[in-house]
This record gives sequence, structure tokens and C-alpha cells, in this order.
Amino acid sequence: MKKGATKTSGILTLILYFLLLVVSVFAVATVLEITAITDILSSSEMLAKIVGAIMFPFVDFPQILIAKFMSGMDVETLKLINQIVSFTFAAFSAYMIFWGIKEITLTKKDDANFAKCKKTCGFMMFLKFMVFVYFLAVVACCFLIEEVSLYMAFLELAFGIPYVPVIVSGVLAVYSFVIFILPVINFSKAAKGFVADPNAQYNADPNAQYGANGQYIDPNNGYYDPNGQQYAAQPTMQANMPPMPGYQPQYNNAQAAPGQPQPIYSNEPPPQPSIQSQFNPQVQAQEQQLANSIQPGQNGIPLNITPKGIADLERLERLKNSGAITEENYIAMRTKICNTNLS
Repeated sequence: MKKGATKTSGILTLILYFLLLVVSVFAVATVLEITAITDILSSSEMLAKIVGAIMFPFVDFPQILIAKFMSGMDVETLKLINQIVSFTFAAFSAYMIFWGIKEITLTKKDDANFAKCKKTCGFMMFLKFMVFVYFLAVVACCFLIEEVSLYMAFLELAFGIPYVPVIVSGVLAVYSFVIFILPVINFSKAAKGFVADPNAQYNADPNAQYGANGQYIDPNNGYYDPNGQQYAAQPTMQANMPPMPGYQPQYNNAQAAPGQPQPIYSNEPPPQPSIQSQFNPQVQAQEQQLANSIQPGQNGIPLNITPKGIADLERLERLKNSGAITEENYIAMRTKICNTNLS
């Protein structure tokens, strides 16, 4: 599955928040009065305007709201708030740079693990969405709150461009929405594909084994049916092995309606006369003897045994005669057939 949207989001996140991290360095240097950095702004009027415009939504806007709703603060408190806001801005930018790198690395995962990242990355997707909402709130407050409108007018005079804060916040809002929606679409698409095909993580394996009903067979952990349900692995019995604890041959116990012929359910074709019996009288005599020995009501065979049971007993006798199974396994399986295949 293509993961280009998530990779694009990671690259765009890196670009945006690297730029914001640089701006946050100037903001921190200003509050800490680091002249070596602030002199760079003083030497370039254009750079100072760009940094000031970008700082508005992150540093100036929060301080205006705090001053509005917490009036009467002294100068030292305002200075402390300015420091807290500036450091928070820098820390958040650095964190988002880390997440941009993380998004790029997520695209290297296989489809199954990438789909599972939808839940683990849910917090970051929510955080990106809240950043988008925050920028929309900044745009709205520029027209709804008087103090913010006055500061916007001051910036318009300083820059000579109308609605500078609105333009900057609007561009950041659109940018934030793009880096939010791209991975969300990618994760949702991957998750839907994973739900539609629960065995997708196995289908990519060229050596995968599947049963007759399309279930994926895991030699160690059982198998998965087409609905994604996992079943435990069943022990298997090899030729010339002693009886295995837990071994349960699988039989279909379906019964026909009264008065109707009993259907034969078997994974193997019904027994057919061998080619050898047609040309070898001795083989023909042995097969005839085998057929005569399996008669309902004789040799411990129930009178009401089904045709399927008779066919299974014939196959069991052939296995015994060929030495493929031990006497103990023969007795156990014969008892099982006689007890479960009754009409």
C-alpha cells in the first residue's frame, strides 16, 4: 500500500516546525536578553518584521489574552509569563520536529504494522487538529477581541501591510490542516484494508500455506479462518507412531433426514477398485475379503453404521494391512469410527 501521504506530512511538518524553532530561538533570546542573537534582528529590518509576524500567534497573542483576563499584574509577572510562553513555543517546535521524523520512519513499516499505527498515533493526530483549531481561533480573535484588534492595527502600521496577523495565522491554519489530514487519510485507508482482509499480513508471504477453505495455516500457532478467527494448532499423527494424547480425528457427523439416503461426507474420494485387482486375482481376492470383513452387525461393527463409516473402516483396514499405523492406533481409530458414524 502506498504511504506517500504520511511521508509528505512528515516532510512538511519538519519544514514548518524547523522554521518555527528558529523563530522561537529569537523569542527566547529576546526574553533572556542575549545580545549576540538579538543583534541579528537589529541588523536586518526585513528579518525583524518576518520574525515578529510569525511570533504573533505563538508569543504575542497568548500574552494579550492572559493580560486581558488577568489584569493588574506587575511588570515582573508579565516578564515571567513572556519567558514561559517563549520557552513553551521552543519546546513545542522541537517536539513537532521529532514527530515529523517519526512520521517519515512510519512509512517504512509493512502494511499490517502501519495500519495498527492509527491508534498509537491518535494523540498526535488530535494534537495536529487542535493546532489547526488554534490558528482559526487566532484569526477570529483578531476581529472579535478589542485588545487583539488594536495590536493587529499596530502591526499593520509597522509592516505597512493590512491584516498581517490574519494572513500569517490563516496560512498557518491551512498548512496545519494539510499536515493533519494527510496521515489521517493514509492511516484510515490502511486500517480499512486491514479489516477487509484480516490475513493481509500473511498474504504477503509467498510461502504461506492455506487450507481447503482458504484459511491461513500457521504451523506453530494454528490457523486463521477467512473471518480472521484464530484456532489452536491440532496435533497430528504420523505413521508408525504410538497413540498421541489429544489426537482427535476430524469427522463430519451430519445426518440425513429420515427416509433419505445417508450422504457421504469425506475429504477423500470414495473407494474404487484398484487397477491391480483387475489384473491380479490375488489382489482381487484380498480386496474382496476386506469388503466381506466389514459388514454391519459383524466383527463389532454397529448395525446402523453409515456408508461413510464403512468407507472409513475400509481405508483404516488398508492402512493397517500396509503397516502405516500401529495396532493401538488402529484400535483407537476403529472405535472412534464405529461410535461416531451412526445413522
